[in-house]
Amino acid sequence: MSSVNPYSSPPGGQPASKTSGLAIASLVCGLLSFMTCLFTGIPAVVLGIIALLKISSSGGRLKGQGLAITGLVTGGLGTLASVALVAWFIPVLNAAREKGRDLVSMNQMRTIGLAMLADELNHRHFGDNIIGKDGRPLLSWRVRILPALGHDALYQKFHLDEPWDSPHNLVLAAQMPHEFEMLGDINSDKTPYVVPVGEGTIFEEMLPGKQKPGQRNLTTSTDAVSRADGVGNTIMLVETTPDRAVIWTKPEDLEYRRDDPGAGLNHRARDILVGYADGTVRHLSENVQPDTLRKLFSLDGRRFHEAPLTEAEQNP
Repeated sequence: MSSVNPYSSPPGGQPASKTSGLAIASLVCGLLSFMTCLFTGIPAVVLGIIALLKISSSGGRLKGQGLAITGLVTGGLGTLASVALVAWFIPVLNAAREKGRDLVSMNQMRTIGLAMLADELNHRHFGDNIIGKDGRPLLSWRVRILPALGHDALYQKFHLDEPWDSPHNLVLAAQMPHEFEMLGDINSDKTPYVVPVGEGTIFEEMLPGKQKPGQRNLTTSTDAVSRADGVGNTIMLVETTPDRAVIWTKPEDLEYRRDDPGAGLNHRARDILVGYADGTVRHLSENVQPDTLRKLFSLDGRRFHEAPLTEAEQNP
């Protein structure tokens, strides 16, 4: 039996040639790259280049240069398209994820805010920390509003005459209700949801030395806020940055400073979430002016000789 050399010259003297398998493979991968993106796009480019090199050095024994070029071009276009798609999709995915986180935080802040108002309705006073007989803060206001959040059973477990870090109460810190959870850190006992404590705020009485046994500053009620700047213009609850999150049972919150009113606020993609004394949760621009923040944090802006909020400041 005689063997046939595929590259032997036929009777006419012209060299026999065949189509390059690599060129065909490049074309197939290139066409598929518009559906499979990088998975076949990059192989199409690599196979096309190799096929062209082999065809060029075959001395006419291989053909399929057009197929290889087509495969290389379509593979390149498919690869570029997939890269562009990824470049477009990542920001869209991040935006969607941030929007989801934003909605969760808004819902949690709204739930907490409504519980604070329910507690205020019962006591005619915004809930402060649970204080001892000597006037020392023992447990956070977050523990105080547990019944309003529907966690009465957990509330009953606390020893309200002991500090947050007593052996008994410290164990309960691990049972933080989901309303106080910090997104992405569900096993933590820390919460980013705090109230502003400082001069002129609703919670000014929580400043060190202002809480006295058996005494309450009755100006911090919804009626008092309504008579001042209005419940819809006064910040009651904020979301702080993760590094400033506090143990939810600990009587600790955001230290509000008039010289830097935005310190500690969690800046999201383009805004800040704040809860107002009417129970609403709204966005503030991340570029909100310090004086606007001072007005919003103040129970009564007139006390500090500040002009009323303009419409533009209320809706930045």
